[in-house]
Amino acid sequence: MDQPYQQKNWWLIRHAPVATDKIYGQMDIAADFSDTARLEEIARSLPDKAAYYSSDLQRCIQTATRIQSQQSEPLPTIEQFTLLREQCFGSWEGRSYSEIEKYDAEAYESFWLDSARNTPSGGESFIAMSKRVTVLLERWIKAEPERNIVVSTHAGPIRAIIGYALNLTPQKMLSLSIAPLSVSRLISFTRGSETNWQIDSINDRGGIRQQ
Repeated sequence: MDQPYQQKNWWLIRHAPVATDKIYGQMDIAADFSDTARLEEIARSLPDKAAYYSSDLQRCIQTATRIQSQQSEPLPTIEQFTLLREQCFGSWEGRSYSEIEKYDAEAYESFWLDSARNTPSGGESFIAMSKRVTVLLERWIKAEPERNIVVSTHAGPIRAIIGYALNLTPQKMLSLSIAPLSVSRLISFTRGSETNWQIDSINDRGGIRQQ
């Protein structure tokens, strides 16, 4: 008799917005949590029982914590993962795109020739970031029992996870719009070494109006 598929339900949540025009990448800066209505809306959409995983940067941990605070059920500890951090932009972090274009023009121009493969000065490429996120995702797929999984992370890792599920090229992954406090919902079905994916929603912003 064939082994049944194991289903996992995934909620990928990008952290709350950050008030800066600088590239912040892996900088551990605070987010703006003034949109309490959206946090409540996300909390209502999540299952009562789930595993909570987060990037170890404060904006993601605090996003998950504030969402949990809106739920009535006793909730598990939020597990933190360095592998879920945003792409590292090296010496570009803390500077605006216009500043980089002015003071590091050659590297800036070279980067945009292939922004998925090329590396910001002293940082990592989008492909390198995607590979470390994929390592973690595959570990969860294999190790976790059938359950609901909530992931609080950054735009880059969410693009990487969706791209993995859809078998997208890195450049196609970068074309996905992932807004702050958006939710992307995926369902995986695993049997043995085979995993199939269903995409329920991408970049769902709920009641937030597009600007």
